[in-house]
Amino acid sequence: FLSSTEYEKLAKKDINELNNNEIIVYGDKGLDNKKTINIAGNEYSIVEKIKSFPLKDDFEAQILDNYFIIVNDTTMNLIYESQKVAYGEAQSYKIYKMNFDLSGSDAEKITCAKAIESSLSEYFMNTNAYSVDCKQVVSDGFYSVYGGLFFLGLFLGTLFLMATVLIIYYKQISEGYEDKERFDIMQKVGMSHSEVKSTISAQVIKVFFLPIVMAGIHVAFAFKLITKLLALLNLFNTKLFLVCTLGTVAVFAVIYGIVYLVTAREYYKIVT
Repeated sequence: FLSSTEYEKLAKKDINELNNNEIIVYGDKGLDNKKTINIAGNEYSIVEKIKSFPLKDDFEAQILDNYFIIVNDTTMNLIYESQKVAYGEAQSYKIYKMNFDLSGSDAEKITCAKAIESSLSEYFMNTNAYSVDCKQVVSDGFYSVYGGLFFLGLFLGTLFLMATVLIIYYKQISEGYEDKERFDIMQKVGMSHSEVKSTISAQVIKVFFLPIVMAGIHVAFAFKLITKLLALLNLFNTKLFLVCTLGTVAVFAVIYGIVYLVTAREYYKIVT
C-alpha cells in the first residue's frame, strides 16, 4: 500500500484525488475483470489500473505475485491501523525509503554511508528497523559473488560442451568403421559417391543437431523458471536474458556446425 501523496513524489506525476473508497492498483495478473477489492472488510472501487510501477523491481525477487495499491492518506491510516489490530505481533510497519547520489571519491562515499549508518544505529537503539546500502560498500561482494558464478558458468559450459562434442565425434567415427562394409556393398551395386556423401550428411546432421534442437526446446520451457531463479539474485532484465539465451544457442550451433563438418569429412573418408 502506498499513499497517493507518496506515489506522486515517487512517480513524479499528479493523479486525480482519490475518495476514501477509491484505489488505484498495479498487479501482474488476476485483476483484469475486477472492479472492486475487499480490504479488511471494506469494499474499495478500482478507479484505475496502472501499467507500470516505480518500485516493481524491489519486489521481483519474491516468487509470489505482488500487487501495489494506491490510496488516499485517510484510507492509508485506516488500513494501517486495521492490520495492526488483526495481526498483532505479526503486524506490518510503514516503510520509508530515501535514495540520493553522493559526490566525492569512493572512500568519501563509504565514509559518509558509515556515518549515516552509525547515526541511525544510535537513533534506533541498534534494532533492525533500518538499513543503509551504498554502491561502493557492496561492490566488492557483488563482484566476488557474480564473478564467481560467471566463471563457474563458463567453466562448466566449456567442460560439458567439450565432453558432448568428443562423445558425438568418436561415436560417429566408430560407427564409420562399422558402416564401411555396408557402404562398400552399396557402392558395388551402383551407388555413386555423391549419393554416399548425401546419405552420410543426412545421417550425421541428425546425430549432431537433434540434441541441440532438444536442448533449445528444454530451455524454452524452463525459461520462466530460469527468470525466477535469476530474480532471487536480483537480476530482472528478462529481455537481456532472452538475448543471452538466443546468443548462447547460436554459439553452440556454430560450434556444432564446425565439428559436424570435420566429423562428416572423416566419416566419409572411412566409409569410402
